[in-house]
Amino acid sequence: MDVPFWIGDREFREADLELIRNTVQRFSRLSREEIAATLCENLPWKSPNGRLKVEACHKLLLKLEQKGVITLPPLRAQGPRGCRERRGGVVQTQLQACLRDVLPVIVEPVRPEERADWNATMATYHPLGYLRGIGARIQYWIRAQGPNGPVIVGAMLFGAAAKALAARDQWIGWTAEQRRRYRPRIVNNNRFLILPGVQIPHLASHALALAARRIRADWKARYGFEPVLLETFIEPQYPGTCYRAANWIEIGKTAGRKTGSILRVWNVREIDLGLSAGAGLAEAVGRTLSTACGRRVGGIEMTLRNPESIHPWTLPNRKSSYRNSEEERADRQTAVEAQLPVWRALLPGLMEKFSRIADPRRPGSIRHKLTVLLTFGLFMFIFQYASRRRANRELTRPTFWEHFREIFPEVETIPHMDTVQRILERINPGELEEVMTATVKRLLRSGRLKALLVEKQYVIAIDGTQKASRGQPWASEALHRRHGENEVSSMAYALEASLVSPQGVVLPFLTEFCENAAEQQEFEKQDSELKACKRLLTRLRKMFPKLRILVVADGLYPNGPMMALCRDLHLDFMFVLPQSCLPSVWEEVKGLRKIEPNERRHRWGNREQIFWWINQIDYDFREAFWAHRGEAAGGALGVGVRAAADGTKCGEPLQSCGTPPMGH
Repeated sequence: MDVPFWIGDREFREADLELIRNTVQRFSRLSREEIAATLCENLPWKSPNGRLKVEACHKLLLKLEQKGVITLPPLRAQGPRGCRERRGGVVQTQLQACLRDVLPVIVEPVRPEERADWNATMATYHPLGYLRGIGARIQYWIRAQGPNGPVIVGAMLFGAAAKALAARDQWIGWTAEQRRRYRPRIVNNNRFLILPGVQIPHLASHALALAARRIRADWKARYGFEPVLLETFIEPQYPGTCYRAANWIEIGKTAGRKTGSILRVWNVREIDLGLSAGAGLAEAVGRTLSTACGRRVGGIEMTLRNPESIHPWTLPNRKSSYRNSEEERADRQTAVEAQLPVWRALLPGLMEKFSRIADPRRPGSIRHKLTVLLTFGLFMFIFQYASRRRANRELTRPTFWEHFREIFPEVETIPHMDTVQRILERINPGELEEVMTATVKRLLRSGRLKALLVEKQYVIAIDGTQKASRGQPWASEALHRRHGENEVSSMAYALEASLVSPQGVVLPFLTEFCENAAEQQEFEKQDSELKACKRLLTRLRKMFPKLRILVVADGLYPNGPMMALCRDLHLDFMFVLPQSCLPSVWEEVKGLRKIEPNERRHRWGNREQIFWWINQIDYDFREAFWAHRGEAAGGALGVGVRAAADGTKCGEPLQSCGTPPMGH
C-alpha cells in the first residue's frame, strides 16, 4: 500500500504500517475489535474528544487485509443479541397559532430515553422516512409553548456531511486531499420536520435559526470540535422557503443518485465571518476550514473567533455585521431564549442550595427572597455584565422581562443590583463556595462533565490573581506591599482552582486566599502563594477523595515540596519548568536527550512546531521535615519542550515537567 496516505485528519506513514503489522501478528488471538482498540491506543488514533476511533481503525484493517498487507484473525461467532430497543410512539400534536403566541420556541437535543419516539415520529411523517442513524449525529426536538405547557412541534437531525459534492467543493475551493482531511468540519441537516398537525407561520425558519446558533456548542461537547459550515439538500419539488428565510444560500445542484437536488449552505456570517452571501462568503469558508484544521486552503488564512466566548476587548476590529436593528434584536432575543431553558434546568438545584444559606436581613425589611437575590447575582455573571449599572439596564428591558417571566413565572419583580450587592457583602463567601462545589460534584456524579476528561483525568488549573488593591489598609486580612520608601499598598490575593478542558471550558470552583505569616513584614508573592497552594490542594483532595486529577500550574510551582505534596495526595501534575528551576533535572534532561532523541514536528506554511521530551527522570527531594521522619519524596518525572519557529526566528520555548508520560 502506497505511503504516506491520509484517513480523515490523520496521516499514516511506513512506521505506522509496521506497527499495525507487528500488532496484528503479535496479538493474533485477540478479536478484530480488540486489535483495533489496541492499535488506536498505540498509534494513537483518537477523535478530538479523546475517544478511540475503533470503527475507523477496523475499516482500515479490512482494507489492508484486502491489499495483502496483513492477515486478520478469523471472525468469531457472535452470541445472542440483547434486548431490542423499545418501539417508540409517534408524537402527535395539533396546534394552530401565531409565532409570538408560542414563544419561546426551544430546540434541544433528544434525550436517550426519547430516541425511540424521535425515530418513530421521523419515520412516520418525513417524506424520506428514517431507519437508523449512522456516524456522528445529533437529534433535536422542536418545542413550542402550547395552551398547557411546552409541546413537541417538530424534529431535526444533523449528521456527517456528504463525502464529495462538486458544487460544494468548487464553492469552497479545496483539493481532494484537503476535502478528505477537513470534511468533518461540515455538518449536514439530514432531516427537518414540522409535524403535520402544527400550523404556525414562520416557525420553520425560526427553528432553523435556533438550531444553527446552538449546533456549534452541542457538536463540540459531543465530538470535541466545532463545525464551521452547515449544508442540506432540498428535493426539486420543494422551494426551500424556510431555508432562504433563515439566511441559507443556494450554491448549486447535485449530480449522481439524487440528480437535481438543490444544495443549500448556511450563511456562515452566523459563524462570525462578517460577510454576506456571495463570492466572498466561499472565500471565507475556505479560510475558516483551513485555520480550524491548522492548514491552508486555497492559499488563504484566517482565525475563527466566537464572539460569545471571548472578552469584548479582543473582538475583531471591524464594523458590526448586523444589517438593521431588527436583525440585532432578533439575534439578542434568540441568544437569551437559548440560554434561559438551560439555566432553568440547572437553577432548581442551585436555588435549593441557596435556600440553605441564612438570611442576614431583618424579617420585617425583606422584599425579595434571598434565593431570588442570589439568582440575579448569578445572572450578572452568566450574561457577563461588567457593572451593576449595566445589569440594571439590561435585565429590566421589557423584552428580557417578558421572556424571563415565561421561563420563571414565580418571580414577580426584578431586584435592583445595588440590593444584590448589599446582600452579597453580608453573606459568608464560604457558604457560596460550598454551593458552587456541591454543584460541581453533582455535575461530576451525573456524568455531564465527561467531555472534559483528558486521558481519563480531570484537568484542574491552579493560578493566582489579585482581587483588589488600595493605597490604605481596608481590612485586617489584607496583604500589604511596600513600594519605595514611603508608599504601601493593601491588597487581596487569591488562588483559584478551575476545571478546564482542551475545548476551552473554564469552571472555577475553589478559592484560597493568600495570608502573610506573623513574622512577615510585607507580602512575599512566592512564599504566600506556595503556602496557599498547599492548603488549596489539600482541600481539593479532601473534597474529591477518589477523583483522578491532573494539576497544571505555571513556573512558580516546580519545586521539591510542591511535587512531594502532589504525590502524597495522589495528584498527577504538570508544571511549567523554567530553565532556572531544578538544575539537576535539567542536567539529566540534556544528557538523556542525546541518547533518546524523542521528537515530533508539525509544519504549516513556513512555520514549524517542535516537540521533544524525556521520560522516567529520577528525582529525589529531601528537607529537614522529611529527614526528621526518615522518608524521601521523589519519583519519576517527564520533561517536555515545545518550541515554535518560522523561517528564521525561534519563538519562546515552553518547558514543562510532570508525572504523566510525555509524547502522548
